[in-house]
Amino acid sequence: MSSMSKISRRFSPSVSVLVFFMTPVSLFGAINSSLTERAPQIQKSPDNIRSTVSPVGRTQLGGATVAIVASAANSVAAPWFTDPQNRLVSSGAFASVTVINAGSVTPLLSELNLYDAVLVWSNQSFDDPVALGDNLADYVDGGGNVVVAAFSNSSTSTGRILTGRWQSGDYGVIPDSSGTTTGSATIGTIDDPGHPIMAGVSTFAGGTSSFRPTITSLPPSALRIAAWDDGSTLIAIRSDRAGRRIDLGFYPPSDAVQGDFWDSTTDGGDILLNAMVFAVSGSALVAPIAASGHPHQAGKNKYISFSPHAATAGIMLGYQVTHVDSGAAWYISTPRTTPVAVASENLTFLVSDTTLPTFDFGALSVVHVGGCLIAPGETYEIHATDGTNFSAPLVVSTSDVPTNSRFWADVVGAFSVAGSGSTTPPTPPNSWEPPNGAMNGFDVTAVLRGTDAADATRPHLTWTDIDGGPASITNRATNGNDVLRAVNAFATGTGREFYATDHPDVGGAGCPICDVATSGPCATPPLESALLP
Repeated sequence: MSSMSKISRRFSPSVSVLVFFMTPVSLFGAINSSLTERAPQIQKSPDNIRSTVSPVGRTQLGGATVAIVASAANSVAAPWFTDPQNRLVSSGAFASVTVINAGSVTPLLSELNLYDAVLVWSNQSFDDPVALGDNLADYVDGGGNVVVAAFSNSSTSTGRILTGRWQSGDYGVIPDSSGTTTGSATIGTIDDPGHPIMAGVSTFAGGTSSFRPTITSLPPSALRIAAWDDGSTLIAIRSDRAGRRIDLGFYPPSDAVQGDFWDSTTDGGDILLNAMVFAVSGSALVAPIAASGHPHQAGKNKYISFSPHAATAGIMLGYQVTHVDSGAAWYISTPRTTPVAVASENLTFLVSDTTLPTFDFGALSVVHVGGCLIAPGETYEIHATDGTNFSAPLVVSTSDVPTNSRFWADVVGAFSVAGSGSTTPPTPPNSWEPPNGAMNGFDVTAVLRGTDAADATRPHLTWTDIDGGPASITNRATNGNDVLRAVNAFATGTGREFYATDHPDVGGAGCPICDVATSGPCATPPLESALLP
């Protein structure tokens, strides 16, 4: 496979990662200073060779998949396999994680070429270390990316390291066969704290064993990213081949498998994940959206609001909103700068998914998304994206579907002078509590106050903008249309039915999408972007 075709495949929706690993002796016997390496008998049954697990929902690397190839126990369901597998699955980065027993089979180059990165480590003999080394060298030459971890980069046993052309052609990062050091150790010098593999990494403890390469030197082509506190290499890379090469100087399974392995309360899982993500994409995952908790993230009627992750400040990103029930997805616009009166309100609207608008959203404390595509009683997923990779989703719901449509004019709860910790999210002092399932005088008062820009107690317009007038959509203003909706709902219980009239089908013909590239008016009924100057 050519480098170009490999790269094209790597960023396709079926991106894949292959992971090889094998198990250290401490699982089966005592460890002494010479690190005697032993392993259980492997039964060569098809049921013991492969196992695939897939996460639920959107994955972050454009549908990437991951495979683990290992020889660690009689069954690929054993924890020495499933601990790293589950960490990669739960990250949401990959569409699937497959375990393949590398002590029983040797993947051919054609099989390796199904994946975009491979992770290799060992503590017992590979099925064929020469053939595996040859195939991996060919794989890297074709643009494949390889991560190697202990003991494949430290063992003195030729059966446990990659030989063949991998060794003779100098494809390693940490020199192999140097031996393994044990004894408690932690992360030491971080040479490149801004490297994608270090994203979110602040601590790492290797446990009482802390398996690590004895050698501290690296070849001239290698770059150390971080070291153990005794100076041995923890993370290193080299970029002089067609494919990326990363070495990890630790053993991947955690103390969830055995107590002397790396401390799972530290960031070893992030190092492992980041190394695989960097191998696939050359970058880090998109930082997630901040956790729920901002007062504006309570359920509204016709807006959803979220807090971007502060870690993305200074980075140009976009956001995608997905309607959970239908799967329809749209991008959000950059925050509106007109009219001037709402320029600081961080208001955005939904646009088509053909052109991604990017902005430094991380500098904003909260972003509000409106439009006729945002309907009461619906659930949405919000993903930060750079156009290729996606963050983990933040799930935001609008107000519950009531039994009577008048309650869609339930815009607030009570006004709380002291604030309230009993609401979700908590209500700050001198603020309105979120909608409470009742349509009463508080709602009418809140909408009336919302029309007065000089009233310091008025709710944010994303609570009270529930009717845009003839277009039957929001218009980013609280005015007489909203007051009329609230008064009618309160006084007569016959307020216009929101969903049947305004939202016959979320994203359907009654609610067209404008292409942000044209910035022109939309068909009737228009998005509110066409109603504002």
